[in-house]
Amino acid sequence: MKITRKQFTGNENHSVTYAEAIDFVRKYRANPNPYKTAAGYFDGQVIQALLDQPDAVGLRYYYGLTEDERKVLVLVGTNAERQDILNGEPVKRSAFKPAFTADGDYDGTQIEHGIALEDAARLTARYRQFQQPEQPKGGFFGKQAFQQILAQQDCVGIRFLFGANEDATPVIVLVGVDKFGADMFFGHVMEFSALCPPFCGYDDILNTGLNASAGSVDADFEPAYAIAA
Repeated sequence: MKITRKQFTGNENHSVTYAEAIDFVRKYRANPNPYKTAAGYFDGQVIQALLDQPDAVGLRYYYGLTEDERKVLVLVGTNAERQDILNGEPVKRSAFKPAFTADGDYDGTQIEHGIALEDAARLTARYRQFQQPEQPKGGFFGKQAFQQILAQQDCVGIRFLFGANEDATPVIVLVGVDKFGADMFFGHVMEFSALCPPFCGYDDILNTGLNASAGSVDADFEPAYAIAA
């Protein structure tokens, strides 16, 4: 049987229902885990800047771990060939929550998402040190999924909620955040990301380490579930 390499299009269908999303989150929180965070947050303009790169068809997230064992996410543009875009818009690190002024107004300028590539790589490498064998180091969401969420009225950013499926594999639930800081669960909610592995790109500083060199890639195979446009 001929095995072909799956490309990303940006139009992948990542939608889940409210009930499915809540179930993923409950499964994650029901099991003991060593990490002190349940979610990560990105300002909408930061996400859009990554998506606006010429070759970007979506974004890949990588799990990271801080020195005090707080789980974070690193976000990077991804092209159709499944490669991380490391020579364009700088990678971003998640914040723990949205920021507001003393008057209660949302203020994305108070959120620091900037991080040097080498520092981001240290976060992802530290996570992999504690990662269970065969567990994902990250995943991919297509451009359309992000834009559907951000286009909702009063949406100012996206929260990545940590979840788990039936076999305890880590997953991510995407939900919009409104100008009051509330999760927009009754709007567009996304999961079913293309997990890495198997849907990784070539080895690079974020998924392998500071000494990575392009050339090797995870084995290709067709997914067990549909990632249809």
